[in-house]
Amino acid sequence: MIDVIVVTYNQLAILRQSLYNLKRNAGMPCRVTVVSDGSTDGTNKWLESKEAKLFYDQIIFKENGGVSSAFNCGIANTSECVIVTHHSDTILYDGWLVALSRVWSSDKFQIISTAFNNITSKVSQDEDFPLTDYSSFPYKTKWRWPKNPDRDLEAKIIDEIPVWLARPHGNLMMMCSRGLYRKLGGYVEFGSYGCNDAEFLDRAKRAEIKFAILQKSILHLMQTNKALLAGRTGSIRRNKERLKKKQVSIPTYEEVIEKYKGKF
Repeated sequence: MIDVIVVTYNQLAILRQSLYNLKRNAGMPCRVTVVSDGSTDGTNKWLESKEAKLFYDQIIFKENGGVSSAFNCGIANTSECVIVTHHSDTILYDGWLVALSRVWSSDKFQIISTAFNNITSKVSQDEDFPLTDYSSFPYKTKWRWPKNPDRDLEAKIIDEIPVWLARPHGNLMMMCSRGLYRKLGGYVEFGSYGCNDAEFLDRAKRAEIKFAILQKSILHLMQTNKALLAGRTGSIRRNKERLKKKQVSIPTYEEVIEKYKGKF
């Protein structure tokens, strides 16, 4: 079994779509833990509804502390050996977990991430990734499983740490082992969005960990808010400066467990 940790914060409008597609399209069994990072928009109430409980196995409510603290909390409160971290603002395509697991099982890489298509108002519509009104439920993608998965689902080692909005871009959807978190530690808790994935991958690179990004996207981003994207870009810039100045520290796996396990 694989643990999938989904972090959400005030994304009630799209959370239902995201969780529905995650479970429905996985293509194999998984255990889903949703971490609500201090949501105030009705997310918590909906997550406790009968409908929402069909889409996850465990729910954690915590005070707002940023995406890294939410992932650290999820990691501390799950038990499987393989972990997938995931944001609630994306739609996952049919067979997404099979695609990740297929590459993972090759033993070539210790971390697998995926490229995604960043859907904004500036992106023109095309056959595979249309701009969509997500109020229609359930949303069905037009993505089709590749005819040649060995070729089209190829994962390539990346030499440079991915940059926000680069294409392909590795995002915080990553599959890796619990043992790797024990070795590298948890996510740096910046307190605001940005840099979390790049910093973790940079740490992995320095530890000579092999990681790769699927060259075929298995998800796309539902957010279309330009102000939100601009805010993320600003947060990343500030957090990179904080890293350089060593104003933030990397939590060890033991510190993550001590801080978060069974506290919620």
